[in-house]
Amino acid sequence: MYIRMASVAFGLMLSFTSNAAVLTSEQGVSVLFINGQQAESKIGENQIAPGKNQILVRMDKKVGRGSSAEVFTSDPYVLEFSIESEANVKLYHPKARSHQEAEAAFSKREPEWLIKQSGESIPYTIEKLQGREGFLPYGDLEGLLAKHNEQAGMTVIDKIQQSEVASNTNTSANVKHGSALTQLQHWYKQASTEERKAFRKWMVDQE
Repeated sequence: MYIRMASVAFGLMLSFTSNAAVLTSEQGVSVLFINGQQAESKIGENQIAPGKNQILVRMDKKVGRGSSAEVFTSDPYVLEFSIESEANVKLYHPKARSHQEAEAAFSKREPEWLIKQSGESIPYTIEKLQGREGFLPYGDLEGLLAKHNEQAGMTVIDKIQQSEVASNTNTSANVKHGSALTQLQHWYKQASTEERKAFRKWMVDQE
């Protein structure tokens, strides 16, 4: 619940910011959520702020030709990336001109999306959103995304705890790899905004 509320607050903060970049997408891309908030437009323009951003996207593209043409709908994917300016950003789906090509593209663990700003490719991380078992596995995207972000927050805390245990039980490892404080600082810097908020809440609970 805390992660969900935090991501909503973060999304609201971004939606009202004045220094925002415009995010658009190639035809066939649906932008579903941005920073935990439902996107203003699935296929139109959305605003994102400089810094780290998270988007939930899906390909909904008509593939094939003539009477055999059909809409291919992919599973939703969580993409995270950072931008440093307010220049416009454009998102491109994996290459998929036919149903077979689309199936091949999304059979990969990390389908090859493309994000560009000012003509330059932006690095990103990608993870398929875990659906529920049974009928309509993606019937509650908001809830599934909140769960995904909560689990991501727990993951970074686990990494920090493991680093702390390792540093306390192996003095030589401390000399080689740094102190527990260094490890904490390292993982905190690597964490997303949602993960940092989850960690800070965890720290308060330990007091």
